[in-house]
Amino acid sequence: MLIRVRDLGLVPEASVEYAFRTYAQAWRTKEPDPIRAHEGLGAFERPIRFEQLVYRALSEELIAPARAALLLKRPLSAIERDMRGPKAS
Repeated sequence: MLIRVRDLGLVPEASVEYAFRTYAQAWRTKEPDPIRAHEGLGAFERPIRFEQLVYRALSEELIAPARAALLLKRPLSAIERDMRGPKAS
């Protein structure tokens, strides 16, 4: 977050450098407060980047549906259903 707020111009570069030299130095090896699943913001966030990449590879025929099911740890029938999309009414 420090880098992001610096990039947005909300804090000066010197403040970010000071933070990394002092209290934020330990963050390089350990998260200050890890986000736990189903608690706080972790209850709302769900990483989807990997799933998006798998479906893109599937759509570009780089992988087979069986491989996508294996990577996503979902049944092949669910992958095939997602490929067909929603039913037209």
